Amino acid sequence: MKKVKKWVHFIAICGTGMGGMAVVMKKMGWKVTGSDIDIYPPISSYLSNNKINIQNAFKLSHVKKDIDLIVLGGSALIDDRNNPEYIRAKELGLRIVGYGQLAAKYIVKNNSIVVTGTYGKTTITSMLAWVMSDLGEDVSYLIGGQPVNFNEIAHVGSSEYSIVEGDEYPSIIYFDFKPRFMYYKPKFVILTSAKWDHLDVFPEEKNYVERYISLVKLIPKDGVLVASKDGENLDAVLRYAKCKVIRYSEKDFKDSLSVIGRHNIENAAAVLKLLNELGFPEDKIYKSLAGFRGVKKRLEVVYADSKTTLISDFAQHRDKLKASIDSVDDRYQKEKFIVVLDPHASIFKKTEALEKFSEVFKKVDYLIVRRLKTLKGHHDVTGPMIVKATGLPKNRAEYIPLDVDIIGKLMEQTRGQKSVILFCSSGGWNGLIEKTIKALS
Repeated sequence: MKKVKKWVHFIAICGTGMGGMAVVMKKMGWKVTGSDIDIYPPISSYLSNNKINIQNAFKLSHVKKDIDLIVLGGSALIDDRNNPEYIRAKELGLRIVGYGQLAAKYIVKNNSIVVTGTYGKTTITSMLAWVMSDLGEDVSYLIGGQPVNFNEIAHVGSSEYSIVEGDEYPSIIYFDFKPRFMYYKPKFVILTSAKWDHLDVFPEEKNYVERYISLVKLIPKDGVLVASKDGENLDAVLRYAKCKVIRYSEKDFKDSLSVIGRHNIENAAAVLKLLNELGFPEDKIYKSLAGFRGVKKRLEVVYADSKTTLISDFAQHRDKLKASIDSVDDRYQKEKFIVVLDPHASIFKKTEALEKFSEVFKKVDYLIVRRLKTLKGHHDVTGPMIVKATGLPKNRAEYIPLDVDIIGKLMEQTRGQKSVILFCSSGGWNGLIEKTIKALS
């Protein structure tokens, strides 16, 4: 008699962690299905390459009584608290978990490394996974982005080490308020910052900082906490540590990298500090880091000719935007600098997200703000409000809702001079970057 495969269905499969775990489950022999409404590369390509079909839209018919496990994505209930697939799964009495619980079962090992903080998580996790793999450690990992060095977002290895990107954000809004990193049994932690973020979920700073305090309390006495010297609110967090604490800064890294950005030097310093503590040879760590080629949509150069360079980045929060803008400006000092901002993240629901926005775009020669992606619920922010908050004069900033007009403006702004264009979005561009490349070439 033929053995029937267990069936797992992912609701909102196009989240990076969701897609990574979907591929892991498929490789473990499960039947995998999944649905979403925001379908775009690189995750859509990753799933397609692994022969996982994405069902477009959330529908009752996608959820069958024969399903063994439902994995509910973090965004599944943001647009609609009555997501029809979630409602159907509850009606059928199906087991529902988040991908953090799945990762805890299949990815996390005894020597669990968790990378967390307001920023830098994805790049540091990718760096760690690359260096440890390059040094012969078949490490398990789950990364919140697509590393250029790897074909995989998630991997189950034979080593007793695991590396997981840990998020302070609720695992699943309206379903599981517990942060994912609380599932990962941390023994070794890299903490970049506890700077107040996600104001729509954490209206008070202390509520946000408490997430990290809870994580630090989980680290055992024989564990290690590697924390930035400059990370905001970290002194308040670190006093709760009962393990060894090591601080780092960009000055601790004495070499160069192939990826752009001063913040990546600091990221590399964190990796160096932790791996030194774990006994990996320093010279080999440096050599491996020199071969690190970055993460897709993290200051990723997607096109370059003799006159124009296009860079894709994930930044949305003002501090992350400023870091990305500073990094590009440092590398391309002679080029005209244009930024296209796609306000996609949920932080743009509240006007607090625009505070100090005037400090972000000072080095930009021309800013284009794209049409705001609206989520269900009240939005206080509009595209023109974002433009106004930058403080840039009208001849340097513009709200352009239509992609065809954005391309026209980019052609106008780049005509006759060397330029660099930074595209910033935490979502998909619906072909805008590809159309821009076509227009340029």
